[in-house]
Amino acid sequence: MRFLGWLITLPFRIVFFVLFFVLILLAAMLLMSGGCAVIVFAEDGPLLPDSIGAWAAVAEEEIFVGDDLFLYINGGAEIYHEYGFERVAVRDYGDGERMISVEVYEMSRGAFGIFSYLRSTEDEPLELGDGGFLSDYYLDFWSGDRLFVIAAREEFEGDEDVVLAIGRELAVLFPAAGGEPDAESLLPTAGMVEGSLKYVAGPIAMRNVAPSIARWFAGFDEAVLADYGAGRLCLLRWPDADSASEGAASAAVRITE
Repeated sequence: MRFLGWLITLPFRIVFFVLFFVLILLAAMLLMSGGCAVIVFAEDGPLLPDSIGAWAAVAEEEIFVGDDLFLYINGGAEIYHEYGFERVAVRDYGDGERMISVEVYEMSRGAFGIFSYLRSTEDEPLELGDGGFLSDYYLDFWSGDRLFVIAAREEFEGDEDVVLAIGRELAVLFPAAGGEPDAESLLPTAGMVEGSLKYVAGPIAMRNVAPSIARWFAGFDEAVLADYGAGRLCLLRWPDADSASEGAASAAVRITE
């Protein structure tokens, strides 16, 4: 206690160096005794808790960073990278009989983009985090730069209620960031089909979301699109005005071919 009282009276810069010296001294003592010292920053540590409600983790958390995503997702990692994938934490939970998988994706470009790509107009919208949806035995919601995916390992009776309960628990642990995606302000909301708004991060996403637009337009950086009744409205962005003019001219030729 005397040490802490003395420490508080020191200027901040001196306090910093004193604490740094203490950490180095402790690490050296551990190393000399045959142990090891590792300082883990919170943003690089585990994301998922040991239990969620009545569901307990049945395995350690797995984390896949960067290109390691290809080891986890077979044939679908490219689209996540296009949307700014950084890392994903994966953990399974059980209640003794049933298994639930939880994934948390961290995206450098924000999580709304990949969330909108995965969402369909047939999914049930949910008020979880910054937005969510429920589809059969799995649930997705996003919060800031994180996308949460909760799914039953195998379908079982009441699986929708279970994934929804776990989603609500996670939404409390990871509160909504409160940021509205820029894509929502770029297209008119009047007449927009609910759940149809998508942020398209590049050509890979466009080929899957709107193949005809991908065939006609090339060289764009990103796009937003949504359905309006029988039609679809799409807004594309090119790096500069000249590229946009060239892209529009090329598209006019392709459309008439």
